[in-house]
Amino acid sequence: MACRTCYDFTDHLPINKENIMAIDFNTLLTDEHKRDLLQQRIEQFAGEAYQHELNRQVAEKISDSESVASSMAALVTLETAITVHQEELDLLG
Repeated sequence: MACRTCYDFTDHLPINKENIMAIDFNTLLTDEHKRDLLQQRIEQFAGEAYQHELNRQVAEKISDSESVASSMAALVTLETAITVHQEELDLLG
């Protein structure tokens, strides 16, 4: 699903997508290349999630609630990223 708002990171203010040049990046890659990239990203996210899970376990053992919360937030983000990438991979077949 395409985003309706893009961000100009130079000033951190949202800008309307119609005001910028739009490139359909999907047309620049073959489906095979997209599948390879998606699989690589999924593996990277999984590796990061594994590390955050270990960090969470350590933080729990030492009763560091701030680090537990940080690890949990990272895990939620990584789970979402993996899900989105897997859905895209499924669409490619």
